[in-house]
Amino acid sequence: MTKYILIGLGIYLLIQIVYRLSKKFSIVKSRWQHIFDGVKFSSQDFYQSVEEIVASKEMKYVSISRTEFDEESIYAPSRQYLRITREESMFLICAAPFGTGFFVSWWYGEPINWAKELVLMLPIIGFLAQKMLFTDTYYRQDTDAMFTEMVKHCVKEAIENMTVAKGVRKPTELEYKETRMMQLSAK
Repeated sequence: MTKYILIGLGIYLLIQIVYRLSKKFSIVKSRWQHIFDGVKFSSQDFYQSVEEIVASKEMKYVSISRTEFDEESIYAPSRQYLRITREESMFLICAAPFGTGFFVSWWYGEPINWAKELVLMLPIIGFLAQKMLFTDTYYRQDTDAMFTEMVKHCVKEAIENMTVAKGVRKPTELEYKETRMMQLSAK
């Protein structure tokens, strides 16, 4: 009986590890953040606004969900993020009160794809799969660029709606400058 309990516990822990890692990036390409000091906004209202704007753009193969990340450890409270994905691209958007202000950020990159990673690890089969299935074509790069720019535009529109409603200055184009992080893994 103890053996089955330990096996069950092991399976449960493995599922938890895979689930938690699936919410992260294999590669972070860029990130952006801004603090709106001296004003409070609702995180949920902001996420709802971004969701509605993204949905109105009618982008194919885009999924929107909310996901929770532990603040410090598995036993600590968690923070909700808005997750927007399309094929091999993902945005994690954070909106939260902080001190006397309100913080908004996005992380953009490639999510961990366990099936792809496992296939690519196989000798010969992985090489062939890379060449035949996972080649980074101009079409994929252009489609990814369109998705990326559209989501950024949607977040900026939600920020503008939020700031106009409260009479707060929206960020300038210079303040929207991202930090590029090529080939940096986020674990």
